[in-house]
Amino acid sequence: MFSKIIKQLRIEKGYTQQYLADYLSVKRPTYTRYETGTNEPDYETIQKIASLYGVTVDFLLNGETGTKKISPSDDELILEALKDPELRKINENLIKLNPDQLQKADEYLDFLLAQQKKRNEEK
Repeated sequence: MFSKIIKQLRIEKGYTQQYLADYLSVKRPTYTRYETGTNEPDYETIQKIASLYGVTVDFLLNGETGTKKISPSDDELILEALKDPELRKINENLIKLNPDQLQKADEYLDFLLAQQKKRNEEK
């Protein structure tokens, strides 16, 4: 389960395996083995991964926290969204951001969505 979760989180955030390998101070093939399940990281590395994604170690290991669970269909949604040229361009730009910049972009998107919801409610 751990390997599927970290792969899905990486895809959702638009990170490359090389980015994660650099972040964790391991070689890319080592990180790839984490995602394929042929190798498991030590606890300290798992903690670093959890910190990067803003999730708990328990979530990484068990796939749930409260009511949130990783859904196999999430990968399909991501792949479908990337077929849209505008969304693909946005994703390519997001990949270039560091974690702090990505957090700010996410917060701004939340702000825009809240504004849109407010406008829709006023109609």
